[in-house]
Amino acid sequence: MIKATVICGGSAVYRYDETGKVPSRKFLNDHGGVVDVKTFNTPGEYDAYSMGLADADGWEETALTDKEFTTKKDKSTDCKLCNTWRDIFRDRSRDVYCPDCGKLIIHPDDANQVASDTAL
Repeated sequence: MIKATVICGGSAVYRYDETGKVPSRKFLNDHGGVVDVKTFNTPGEYDAYSMGLADADGWEETALTDKEFTTKKDKSTDCKLCNTWRDIFRDRSRDVYCPDCGKLIIHPDDANQVASDTAL
């Protein structure tokens, strides 16, 4: 598990850069900003979150919309244990991510689609 502190807001980040310390609640209340501690199960989750923060840098507001799974059938990025985890979690009715690499390995819409295709 990876634990990281996220600091948002220009004044708060500047304060951290100046002092090397996470800004206090009082500082955040007076000058704005947010400090949050995030935990990630895999390095892949941490890297993805980090890339999202980097992409949002410099924009006043951001929004994440239209979630789409584009690699449903792509097994080329599987880690060496993805197939094992697929077998273990095959009866799940919700999204399942590989505990080792963080990749989406089961998406219930895929299972429903397969079941309806074989019924025809």
